Amino acid sequence: MEIKILCNGMPDFAMEAKAVLESIGTVDYADWDYQEILANIEKYRIFLPNLSVNIDKNILKKAKNLKLIATPTTGTDHIDLKTAEANGIAVLSIKNDIDFLKNIPSTAELALGLLSVVRRIPFAFDAVKEGRWSREDYRGNTLFGKTLGIIGYGRLGEIMARYGNALGMKVLA
Repeated sequence: MEIKILCNGMPDFAMEAKAVLESIGTVDYADWDYQEILANIEKYRIFLPNLSVNIDKNILKKAKNLKLIATPTTGTDHIDLKTAEANGIAVLSIKNDIDFLKNIPSTAELALGLLSVVRRIPFAFDAVKEGRWSREDYRGNTLFGKTLGIIGYGRLGEIMARYGNALGMKVLA
């Protein structure tokens, strides 16, 4: 029996990852919404979803051939784990791959980017795009010397603390 794999909503999938998947079976790279997944899921044995669609009991009940959901995320709240287990579908995530995750700062970088609001950068950017500029309106506040509060000091908290320290902020976790 041919192994069919659905890789949904990941257009920038690494070439190395594609090669691994394609060595296992036939891969369909799609960007399907909920209804399209619901209509087609029964063909697949392996499913790699992104976060755009909740994999709920309706999808999982139609997934008669599905044996594995492999999500490239730490969270699994977009997957109905109880229904998956009841239907014999294994769910893999990267949640426990600590060595790998140590080198993935994406979420902390997004949080750092939110600090740009303190400097009023998004508002100044919009003004420039609209052809206006008023220096006084976009002075903002310096981050140096400000206090950065971090709730939770796990992997992401530690990365965020490094960013805060690099900006000369007082870091509290």
